[in-house]
Amino acid sequence: MDVRLDGVPLDIVFETEKTVGDVLRGMEEELEKNEATIVEIQADSEVFQASQLDALFEKPIDSVKELSLKSVSYTDVKDVALKIFEQFASLPSRLEQVPLQFQQNKDNEAMASVSELADSLSALFDLLPYFSFFPNHFEKIVIDGTPITAFIQELNPLLQDFLQAVEMKDTVTIGDIAEYEFAPRMRQISECASLL
Repeated sequence: MDVRLDGVPLDIVFETEKTVGDVLRGMEEELEKNEATIVEIQADSEVFQASQLDALFEKPIDSVKELSLKSVSYTDVKDVALKIFEQFASLPSRLEQVPLQFQQNKDNEAMASVSELADSLSALFDLLPYFSFFPNHFEKIVIDGTPITAFIQELNPLLQDFLQAVEMKDTVTIGDIAEYEFAPRMRQISECASLL
């Protein structure tokens, strides 16, 4: 069986490993030493979901030609989180200006800030599942007594209201949510950068 990690072929000599599960456990142990983990598993070009892993783990090594693994490290996740938190640091002051910009018919400027907020939140929600891979680092970050992952998840209903207001072109609601809801929360999240 050929094994690839992040596209790089590995030179592995199997000694006591008999199943794919044996190989994966060994790989995970090695990755953990470097604060990394496996995030995707392909066996002979078939991607395996979490619900299918038990069957894959039981397969004998010689029944799989190629095992391709993708990993992510804490450093990778931290670097992306820092970039997003950095974007959040500059957003609050602009979001606080959104209501005034609408009143002054500077709709394009206001919507540029709204669009940047939406892009930044989308990136954060995409990254959020990766926080759970490194609980030693991310579970210790707390905002107003709430763990950061729960704090971010609590933004989802607010985001839905915000998107509905944007869809309806309700500039008063867009301005209120931007200034009073998102600006302070973006500031709080950006301050977490020093805790990573």
